[in-house]
Amino acid sequence: MSPHGPDAATFERASAGELAPHKIDGTLAFMFETRLAFHVTEFGQRGGTLQSDYAECWQGLKRHTEG
Repeated sequence: MSPHGPDAATFERASAGELAPHKIDGTLAFMFETRLAFHVTEFGQRGGTLQSDYAECWQGLKRHTEG
């Protein structure tokens, strides 16, 4: 499993913002769907382009529970 989704600051802005449609320019989003499991390649793990601090952007996420 790999982390995915917005970083903590983006989540907080979106959660507190006005619920209205808005256009986002200058970005690209895509999704892959498959019944097969994804596997990280050797190059993906050791190819020199790994962002070692990738998961740190979620460290500021706060738990939002009701009750």
